[in-house]
Amino acid sequence: MRRLRAIIERDYTASLLNATKWMEVFAALHRLPLWWRLKLITTEQPCNWGKGVQASSTAAHLPFGWVEGCGYSPFMALEIEWLEVQPAVEPDERAQGVDERTCELVENQLSAIGVGYERAGVVVRVTGHVRNVGPVP
Repeated sequence: MRRLRAIIERDYTASLLNATKWMEVFAALHRLPLWWRLKLITTEQPCNWGKGVQASSTAAHLPFGWVEGCGYSPFMALEIEWLEVQPAVEPDERAQGVDERTCELVENQLSAIGVGYERAGVVVRVTGHVRNVGPVP
């Protein structure tokens, strides 16, 4: 935990979500047909898109505030720099507008629990930590 706090204090200007709020995010979204991708503060690159993300709010075998998936062994939710989700739909479903309706469900769920997000096309991003950008010249 000390290592995480040191990284956060050194490299980030703001922490937007705590472990409890992350658990609410995972609980709100875990039943939707989504592809998940996340970037941890302890890694250089985000994981590949995948379907299997579990959190202690939806998986009894994990201690509170812990997450697993996207190729990572269990990690603390506080390690999440950002999370992106997009509809896991087939091309024929996309043509029927299923991806747009799924994005709207994601936005509604996040708004209902008071979590901010950004949307670009069908990708919705939730930011956990805002990275330092350095001094402005």
